Amino acid sequence: MTNTFASLIQLQKELDEKLKTFGQDAFTEALAPFFEANPRIDGIVWSQYTPYFNDGDACTFGVHEPYLVSASLKEEFPDYAEEYMHENALWISSYRAKDEDPNDATRAMEGFGPIWADIPESVFLAVFGDHVQVLIERDGTVTVDEADHD
Repeated sequence: MTNTFASLIQLQKELDEKLKTFGQDAFTEALAPFFEANPRIDGIVWSQYTPYFNDGDACTFGVHEPYLVSASLKEEFPDYAEEYMHENALWISSYRAKDEDPNDATRAMEGFGPIWADIPESVFLAVFGDHVQVLIERDGTVTVDEADHD
């Protein structure tokens, strides 16, 4: 019986790794047309995690709002440029894009919404993990770092 469980555990490890690799490739492939249509967007970043505390309610995994990353749009958001600059690029949320209404950012967010909305949170968890910040860049580079939250 021990060999059966060892085989099952090994199979799960292999499937987890395949899902992660295939999933990251699927994200970059699905986002390629978005990046092609939005040349001023350098990347997309978001955090996903299970909170450590939720005022007595169950702590459940969640994927948080994505931000568009752009080094070239910072001039269009002068009020936000200092607060939302990360590594010399501006992070633009859908709220700020619509509030400030710079054409490029608003159009980009509208184009991104349908891609994002149809992906179940369980897929995000399986592909990228928990307690992480994910950055997908225009060139297809995927960076997964530990997220600081709660």
